[in-house]
Amino acid sequence: MRRIVLLLTAGVVAAAMVVLGGGSALAASAMQCTKNLDGPGTLTCVTTTVTEETKFVERTVTEFAERTVTQDVVTTATEFVERPTTGPCQVGNSDRVGTAEGIATDEVLVTTTKTFEVVLRDEFLVTLEDEILVTTTTVTKEVFRGGEADPKKLLSTVTGQPQVKEALQNTEEVGRKLVDTTEVSRELISTDVQRQVVGTTFTATGKCKNVSGPQPQTRG
Repeated sequence: MRRIVLLLTAGVVAAAMVVLGGGSALAASAMQCTKNLDGPGTLTCVTTTVTEETKFVERTVTEFAERTVTQDVVTTATEFVERPTTGPCQVGNSDRVGTAEGIATDEVLVTTTKTFEVVLRDEFLVTLEDEILVTTTTVTKEVFRGGEADPKKLLSTVTGQPQVKEALQNTEEVGRKLVDTTEVSRELISTDVQRQVVGTTFTATGKCKNVSGPQPQTRG
């Protein structure tokens, strides 16, 4: 099959069209003759020829589709939390361990998870193939001397401008490509906060008091 390629520009929606080819043409002719129409002793014959051919045309259009997805956004931060407590201390210059009033500072890792419902808009380049029936009608007028359509007695031939009509028969999608995605809206639907103590320091603020009883033994 002979293939013909034709590129056309067509604005924003239709980006390109390509004539891929057509099937075999089907032609039918009908002749009608009238005597003395163009003068005495003449024969006027009008031949109407109708040709039908199918062609396939590719075109590219832009389509948009919206979809909803769930998206988690996780952030982490460090907080320092102070609380009053008692803690170990050294009694004077001795090796004895006592207790003292003081402040414990907790290092807290805070993990926050926010869940959003997000609406996205996808932009696609879609390739469509149109099946088009092309009907061409041509009218030819021939005038002959005498009463027979004899080529040797042909006086004149006039062929009118062909009349072409195209009718869409079918459209099929042959390709789709995602080219862009944009966020349309975002809605917070839940928040989850997790706290984890990752370290603690103690600062004595009061006098170190001796603790009665045996002391821990240090092995040398």
